[in-house]
Amino acid sequence: YKQKYHAISIDNDFELSKENWLDLPILTRDEIQLTPTQFISNQIPPQHGQLNDINTSGSTGKSVQLKTTQITSLFWKVNTLRDHLWHKRDFRKSLAVIRLLNTKDISQIHQSDNWGPSTSAITQTGPLYSLDIRNTIKQQVLFLQQYQPDYLLTYPSNAKALAEYYEQKSLTPPDFSELRVFGESLSESSRMFCEKIFNTKLVDVYSCQEAGYLALQCPEHNHYHVQSESVYVEILNDHNLPCMPGEIGRVVISSLHNFATPIIRYELGDYAEVGNPCSCGRGLLVIKKILGRIRNMLTYPNGEKAWPVFGTKQFWDIARIKQFQFIQDSKDQITMNYVADKVLDSNAEMQLTKHIQTNLRYQFDIVFQFQKNISKSNTGKFEDFISKV
Repeated sequence: YKQKYHAISIDNDFELSKENWLDLPILTRDEIQLTPTQFISNQIPPQHGQLNDINTSGSTGKSVQLKTTQITSLFWKVNTLRDHLWHKRDFRKSLAVIRLLNTKDISQIHQSDNWGPSTSAITQTGPLYSLDIRNTIKQQVLFLQQYQPDYLLTYPSNAKALAEYYEQKSLTPPDFSELRVFGESLSESSRMFCEKIFNTKLVDVYSCQEAGYLALQCPEHNHYHVQSESVYVEILNDHNLPCMPGEIGRVVISSLHNFATPIIRYELGDYAEVGNPCSCGRGLLVIKKILGRIRNMLTYPNGEKAWPVFGTKQFWDIARIKQFQFIQDSKDQITMNYVADKVLDSNAEMQLTKHIQTNLRYQFDIVFQFQKNISKSNTGKFEDFISKV
């Protein structure tokens, strides 16, 4: 930062204000990648405790290596506990987690008598059952049917895939007290579909490896409250000015407690919409929607960008498609990779093309590619749309 801030004359006499904060340059992912050691502090306060190494998932294709301290771990635990308390979860009940696990045998079911480090130090809980996300949806359903957990924590795309499986197979899902998701952007249509199939409330968390919890879903609404005690979140427009309620901008974060790898005005690559103050009285900044990364935006031939709506709810009525992923190859062509029992015939392709073009409001060339399966990223996460433009 000494080198980065040299051009704007920051020295020992510099007094930070709300106005000159906006003059601090934005930090990019590329900068941390190219010079990772220059972001590690050599004067970490000893009372901040033991250092830990973390690697971001690299879902953007660019992983980042950072160091954290026991203080940052403490804030992660506190925010987890706050999420439990805000949503009045019953600690006596059981919790199942389906996510990427550090295990060679992905079929192994891990069991614990407590929900994890955020609760184990202060209270007893019901059991925890964990399964690796790399298991098939059928195997995950068998796991859920066996243990009948009260709470399920997984990725949004996986929750949706489970809901679709239960619906298509006419199976009765477990009687969840709540469905929890994290790690990916959550669309409103996915939220509504999962809540309908599982007949329970869905609660989302907005977080990142670089700074931990960014925002928790409000217990009374579907929007999110920034965790301002541990991170400073800015949502900026194209002129690097703060967005007003109703406006969509880039998410820029500053971690307030990581003195090992200080993150100051770091652009995550996410887009979000600023919300109005919440009626719940918590007083924390409101994020109305988290829209995802820039590579999840559709680019039109004239250069304009938008969040794509493909009308996926109607796909099953046209063809028995089990899984799909869209890739925008160029400004006028989109490839639809799909998994189905058989290759689509020309009539189904024609109907889907017309339906997709209508929803996207442009006559894109739609190319269909039959796949036996569509792989998730190496973190177990899944994106149903990626733009290469």
